[in-house]
Amino acid sequence: MDQWLSEPNVMYTLLIVLAVEFVLGLLVVVGYLNLRRKRKTNTSDLFARVNPDEAPRLQELMDQARHDNLADPVNVVLGEGAYELDDVLNIETPIKLFGKGVLETKIASKGQQPALRIKDAKQCSVSNIRIEGAIQCFNSELLLENCHVVAKEDGICIEADQGAVVTFSGVMRGDGGIAIRAKGESKVILKPPYAVSGEDYIVKDPRSQVHVLQNESDMNTKDSSQ
Repeated sequence: MDQWLSEPNVMYTLLIVLAVEFVLGLLVVVGYLNLRRKRKTNTSDLFARVNPDEAPRLQELMDQARHDNLADPVNVVLGEGAYELDDVLNIETPIKLFGKGVLETKIASKGQQPALRIKDAKQCSVSNIRIEGAIQCFNSELLLENCHVVAKEDGICIEADQGAVVTFSGVMRGDGGIAIRAKGESKVILKPPYAVSGEDYIVKDPRSQVHVLQNESDMNTKDSSQ
């Protein structure tokens, strides 16, 4: 047996076989690690949970989702408490933000800057959250469902521009400022149940629209006619 293994050709062939098996095994390991890395990079398989003490992480998630260029929205679940932001939260990719309720979950800008700015993004939604500060929407589609939006010092609650489409249900209060400003061929839809402070203004340019729906069937009719 030793004599057979000492044959030069046999030893050479054996070494090649072992080397090939090693390389194949290494490729399998590398492929598995890359798959796990991609799943982690893709914003935790389209789902993330953020606590109030992790408020700065919200912008990191938005940036990561934009970098990943995901086709489906990333679902971000917020807990009970206040998410206070030093800067505006910029959203440029499909995102769905879920809160526990307008009395439990709040996003608030610390200064006079807007709270949320959505730009060039479709399939975005914010649900069951109180938002203190303006919501700006540019060339995007945004659904605000069961939200309470409060403007900062006679500011704007919702601003739609550059062909944006914003659908809102909940409570909007500008404290004597502007509840809705629509311009640049944009559209804002008030969907029941909703309430807008009587002291606030709704402003739109001739190319934009503000629709006030009376019931859910109005929404379905408008969708089917587009």
